[in-house]
Amino acid sequence: MVLVSDLLQNPVPDLRVGFISGDPAQDETLQEAGIGQAYGAIILADFSCPDPDARTLLVALAIEHLNPNVYTVVEVVDPRNVPHFRHANVDEVVCLNQFSEYLILQSLVSPGLSRMFRYLLEFGEGDEVYRVPMPSFYAGRTFQDLFLDLYQRQSIILLGVERNQEMIVNPKGEFRLEDGDALFLIAPEKPSFAFQEA
Repeated sequence: MVLVSDLLQNPVPDLRVGFISGDPAQDETLQEAGIGQAYGAIILADFSCPDPDARTLLVALAIEHLNPNVYTVVEVVDPRNVPHFRHANVDEVVCLNQFSEYLILQSLVSPGLSRMFRYLLEFGEGDEVYRVPMPSFYAGRTFQDLFLDLYQRQSIILLGVERNQEMIVNPKGEFRLEDGDALFLIAPEKPSFAFQEA
């Protein structure tokens, strides 16, 4: 893991994280950080800029230009700017302002919901949410059947399915799984699916 920032000193020296001082929107800085070999990139909003989203977009464009295969996750401040990041081929857009509005409203309807989300999203605090490719031997089974099977075998809770970049949470009825689906699960560790259908 490498942190790239225009700061002169590493802001997290206690963590075992590489540090590159420079402008993350510049090709030279990104190449020094090893972007060509990187699996993923996280771009956080820079609130010291007059327009944090514009700055984030510049960094995202530079990264996608140097390594189109990198999995890029960006923090966006203004929900109206989300489409610009989609056009820049960013893989995931996290708009905290939008998310916080939804969470506040849902927490009013379902008290304690914010604590549950915090528990699920904190690393090292029990079960976590994972996205995993669905093993092909599950194709054709119903969501309900797989839900019961995973819980009985490994105490895993199946939340939903991603199909063709569409999220389907807790599908109803006879929803059947297909090759190429991805599963979202709650589990104590990332499932290996070492077992096969009995």
